[in-house]
Parts: sequence; C-alpha cells; structure tokens
Amino acid sequence: MFGGRFFRRRRTFSVGSLSDSSPKPSRYESSKQNDQVYLLRPGTNPQVDVVFFHGLPEKEKDAAETYWKIWTHRDDEENCWPITMLPENLMTKKKEDDSLGYDPRVLAVSWNSNLELPENVGNRETDEYLLTGNLTQNLILRDVSLGQDRPVILAGHDLGGILIKQFIVFVEKKAAVATGVDKEKLTKFLDNLGAVFFYSTPHSGSTAIQNVAKSLSKTTKNQMLQFMKVLGKEMGRVNQHFSNYRLSGNSRKFRTYAVTAIDLTQRRYFKDQLVCVEGSTRNGIDDSYWIFSDHYGVTRPDHPKSTILTMLSDSIVEAVDTFREKGISRAIG
Repeated sequence: MFGGRFFRRRRTFSVGSLSDSSPKPSRYESSKQNDQVYLLRPGTNPQVDVVFFHGLPEKEKDAAETYWKIWTHRDDEENCWPITMLPENLMTKKKEDDSLGYDPRVLAVSWNSNLELPENVGNRETDEYLLTGNLTQNLILRDVSLGQDRPVILAGHDLGGILIKQFIVFVEKKAAVATGVDKEKLTKFLDNLGAVFFYSTPHSGSTAIQNVAKSLSKTTKNQMLQFMKVLGKEMGRVNQHFSNYRLSGNSRKFRTYAVTAIDLTQRRYFKDQLVCVEGSTRNGIDDSYWIFSDHYGVTRPDHPKSTILTMLSDSIVEAVDTFREKGISRAIG
C-alpha cells in the first residue's frame, strides 16, 4: 500500500474539547519579532535558519501557543524540541575539523489556524495573499532577514505545510517584479532555501478536514480551509505554481520531504479518522516517510534518535555543507 519508509512509534491519544478555557499569554512573548514571527532560539553563531509553521491547533485552549506546542516532546509538553533536542542532535554531527558546526537559529511562524474565527474579526486575516504578503515582509524584508547569509530550512504541519508552499510561490513572484534592496533580499532567500519538510500535509486535500469545514459558516470559516477540498482547484493551482518553480532551470531548487502519520486520529475535530491519506502526501515530494502515529503525534519525537528529528538534522547538515561548498566555489571562481 505504501511505498516509503516506515517507523514505529507508540500511540498516544488525547481528545481536545471545544469548550476549553481561553488561551493564556504566550510563553515566548519576549521573543516575538513581529505579529507573525517568534525567535525561539537565536543561536550563538548560527549557520542555518530553521522556521516552523504550525497547522490546526490540537486544543482550543492552546490555539495561541500552537506555534511552539505542536513541536514538543511526545512525553513532555513543555519541551519544545526545536530549541532543545534539535541543537543537541546537530552538535553530534559536527566534524572534528569544523570550527563552526551546525548551530541553528530557530524561528516559528504564528497565524490564526482555528477552523472558525469570531464574527467581529472576520476571515480576511486568513486570506492567502494577505498571509503570504505579510510573511514576506515579516520574515525576509524586515528585521528577521531570513536566508540572507545562511541556508534556510522550512518545516510545516498540515495547513502550515500548505502555507509554506503559498509563501514560496508568493516570494518567487514578488522577486520577479521587485527592484533594489527588496529584490536582492528576496532572491537571496530563494537561492538559500535548502529544504522543506511537510509533516502530515494533505497536498491534494483532506476528506476529514473538508467534512469538518462543511459545517462552518462562510462568514467565519478560516479561508485556508478552501485548500482542503479533495482534488480542489485552489490547491491544484498552488501545487502547479510550486512545482513549476521548483523544476524551473536545470535542477530542483531545493529538496522536499514528507513525514506522514498513518494511524487514525482521535483528537478534537477527528474521531478515528485518517486526516492525511497516503495519496495526498506525494505531490512534489522527493523523499517520503510514514510514521506509526496519529496526526498530532507526527511532529513529536520521543527520543534523540527519533526519525522525526534525525531526518531534519541530516537535511540541515546537507544544506549547510552545500551552502559552504558554493561559497568556496564562488571564492575560487
């Protein structure tokens, strides 16, 4: 049935309630760079930028904290592994003759991924073009300066993976018409993008998410849900633009990885459902892996050698090494 690689993880289930209490103030408020970006780990001498994009919140009470809570240890909800386990894992990859290593600067994107938004807010803030336009400003053109002097790795969970695709497509189109410093920054980001990780991202839509979305009012429904229609034209458009950009020129612009849960999910919106089916994970993917976990466990490693973590670490090492080799080539040339 599946043609990729499998990895076993113990199943854990926790059903989120729709009547949970209001969210608490953000744990990393002091690390907030702007309305969309948190700097979770600045690094000592960072050699790579790693940016995490969350998707649907597991629990309503944690919606405002999803940008870091979805990336926590399986058995410790306070252990945000991009800050702890990832740097430690990368330390073990450092070569004896390498004085720099693979120290990461870790950032997280925060956006309103609730299925339904308050009527007094409306759903404009989840418009594809507003989201990606603001991200381009907040991640690349302003203070964060993503990908200007080091390689970039992007990682997204479910709708966060779709947002990554939209973001890359938007940046590519904007770079084509931009001038001056903006064009230089956008072009550098695209040149330095090394890999994208998609964690249970339904590139061709999700029946489970689509069915939940059908019950929501059009005036309050998160606009990103339109991309969850199975084989829908809106997601087809994004996939086509993304694929065209990646394959333009003589080689792929960057590598793509899919890490997908294959266990049924029994949390919050989903009752014994497979949120992301195998056929929806392959669009434009170079390497695919399947994890024996549910939809919300696929981003939660349980030990330092977990596939979830080691795959990302290996990709970071490859991206940094390639970036350095290109720098040496330019210097020689």
